[in-house]
Amino acid sequence: MIDFKTGGDDGTYDALVSALAPLRDAGHLTTWSSAGGLVQGAVTVVGTGETPLQKVLDADPRDIFYDAGLDSLPDSGIEWGPDIAPLASADWGNTDKDAAQEHVDDAHSRGIKTRFWNAGDGDRQTFLDIGSDFLNSDDLQAAKDWIAEHAA
Repeated sequence: MIDFKTGGDDGTYDALVSALAPLRDAGHLTTWSSAGGLVQGAVTVVGTGETPLQKVLDADPRDIFYDAGLDSLPDSGIEWGPDIAPLASADWGNTDKDAAQEHVDDAHSRGIKTRFWNAGDGDRQTFLDIGSDFLNSDDLQAAKDWIAEHAA
C-alpha cells in the first residue's frame, strides 16, 4: 500500500509510476489491461489516502490500483472490482458491527478484500468474526502476539 498524502496531481503519482519501473520491467507487478484483463503478479500496488482515482481509472495498462471506500462501494456509480480496487477500506470508528458485516459481504461479492483502520487492539476478534481480510494495527508486536495466540 502506498499512502498518498496529496492528490497525486503534484507529480507524486507520476513519480510512483517511474519508481515502479524496475518491478514492472521484471514482470513482478500485478497488472490490468483492457486487452489482457487482470494478471496477478508477486507485488500488487494499492494507492490509499489521496490516490487520484481518475489517474488509476485512465491507466491502461494499469499496475497501480485503488483502495476504495468500503462503505461507498454500492453507491458510487463505479463498477468496482479487483481490476480497479483489490482492496476497500473503512474507518472502524464510523462503522458498527452489523454495517461492517454488510460492507465485507458486499466487497467479497465483488472479489474485493477488506480492511478497517482506526481500530483498537480489542477489535481484532470482531474483524475475524465478520471475515475482514486484513488486520490493521499500530502495535505490530501486540498484533503478532494475538495472531500467534489465535492461529488455528
